This record gives sequence, structure tokens and C-alpha cells, in this order.
Amino acid sequence: MNRGLVFFLGIITGVLLTIAATFIINKSSSASDITMFNERGKMMDATSYTIIQTIDNNHGLAVGDFLDLLNPVLVLGNKDSHFYDGMEVKAGSNSRFYQVGTYRYMTKDEIWKTVPVVALMRRERDSNPRTREGQQFSRLPQSTTLPSLHYCRT
Repeated sequence: MNRGLVFFLGIITGVLLTIAATFIINKSSSASDITMFNERGKMMDATSYTIIQTIDNNHGLAVGDFLDLLNPVLVLGNKDSHFYDGMEVKAGSNSRFYQVGTYRYMTKDEIWKTVPVVALMRRERDSNPRTREGQQFSRLPQSTTLPSLHYCRT
């Protein structure tokens, strides 16, 4: 009886360890497929991307426009992002998409692809803004903003 119990517990332990090892290997391989840059990369030409396949809530493969169908990118969202297939992610007036890394994945045809990872970030300040909103005026020194002092005789 004792040998049978030890054998049964050995099988259960082996199955549990196999499941745990598979989970750890799959989790680590998906995280290592994204390589992030130390600094912000180049600014992308597209001002909007359409999600074609979600990886999770805040990661999705996307295409820019009709001409970029063969050049997908991985759009990186923040913790509050909830991407879904067909969603359009647009850049605002003072934000643009910048490349922040690369993503490597395998297609259904078992071909490895590497695409840029892009994130929506505030645009770098323009040194020659064309609109009033983009201009930034410096504050005048206090001495020039105070009224001049006049000596009054009484």
C-alpha cells in the first residue's frame, strides 16, 4: 500500500512540475521577444494606426494606412490602454508615434518577423513653431514689469 501511494504521488508531482515548467517557459519567451531602446527612436510618419491583432490589453500589431499593410508595427500602450482588433489609435496635435524598440514574432507560416515597437509620446518641442499654440514665451524679468518710480515733490 505504501509503495502504491508513493508511486501515485510521484506521478502527480511530475505532472505539476511539467505544467509549471511549460508556463514559465512560455511566459519568459514572450517577454524576451520585445527589445526596448534606451532612448526614444525616430519619429514615425504615420499619425494613426489600426490594430489588426491584439497581443494583450496594451499591446497590438497595427498598420498605418493602405500603403503600410505589409509593414506592421507593435503599438505599445500604457496600463490603462485596452486595445481591440480594428481599433484606430490616433496621435493628438502635440503627440506623435516614436519607435521605442523592436518586436520579434513567428507568423502562422512559421516565419520569424521583426517589427518596430512604437509608442504615442509627446512631440519634441519645435524650435520654429508655425502656430501660436506652439510658441512659448519667456517671462520678462521683474524689473521691466514694475512701473517706473517717479520722485514726487510735495
